[in-house]
Amino acid sequence: MTAESRGSGTDVVASSGSEAGRMPLFKAVKAVGITVKPHAERAEHALKRLLPWLEARSMGICLDTGCARVLGRSDGLALEEIAERSDLIIVLGGDGTLLAAARHAAVRGVPVLGVNLGSLGFLTEVPLEEMEETLEAFERGECRVSTRMMLEARVGDTGYVVLNDAVVHKSTLARIVEFDVRVDGRFMSRFLADGLICSTPTGSTAYSLAAGGPILSPDIAALLLTPVCPHTLTHRPLVLPGESRIEVRLMTPRDDVFLTLDGQRGHPLATGQTFTITRAACSLSLVQSVHKSHYDILRGKLKWGQR
Repeated sequence: MTAESRGSGTDVVASSGSEAGRMPLFKAVKAVGITVKPHAERAEHALKRLLPWLEARSMGICLDTGCARVLGRSDGLALEEIAERSDLIIVLGGDGTLLAAARHAAVRGVPVLGVNLGSLGFLTEVPLEEMEETLEAFERGECRVSTRMMLEARVGDTGYVVLNDAVVHKSTLARIVEFDVRVDGRFMSRFLADGLICSTPTGSTAYSLAAGGPILSPDIAALLLTPVCPHTLTHRPLVLPGESRIEVRLMTPRDDVFLTLDGQRGHPLATGQTFTITRAACSLSLVQSVHKSHYDILRGKLKWGQR
């Protein structure tokens, strides 16, 4: 893994794989970082369950600012510092909370355990009711980890690592965006659409799914291009090899187009400007539920087989 690039405009850039394996024994974990969705209904309850469990095992505990606020404390740390100090990060909340932590955890090789506090979450797959059971399995070295591919989006000298997707889109007005796409230096097509989603297999169940894209298994290495409401109906979602280099050049003659990263950060794009999407040099180690497979989660969240 490489450390975050400083002085180069890189947010968090760091090899990804697609294999799943055993987590290291819990005894190798000396400090646990915790991040929470502050306004989640069960945030305080979850923290008051989790902290005694960790304290009973003499774990060092690093709380983010959200945790500190929920508990009425003032010793909260930024997510970047949480990742630097921790051997495991526990996310209490939903997928948005996990996405915010993922880019910092991945670049430093810190595994993440997502505990769902009630929202529709594909990444925070452990229910609060199973939190201690999952941690006990982790303690015995019996949890499995899913290695999730990440992307690097680069605009000029500025780079961003994302777990789900990078999306080019207009800001407010209902106008079509025009852009050229090249793959590995070869021209693919000019698109006229409301936008374009470049996603990982993990991100295939996020915005891309809502835009009609396919669901990809998270254990494959691939990039997914999904046009949003394309003007030409023959433009369909496209799955590309994971090592592809995608270049997108904005042709729209206005300055109200943005590149949005994991739905949380934005970068304005100017006419003629190009951004690139490649596989990131880091991956996210995501601790899995002891009871559910990826297909169990899909079936439950998407209501497959229900009448």
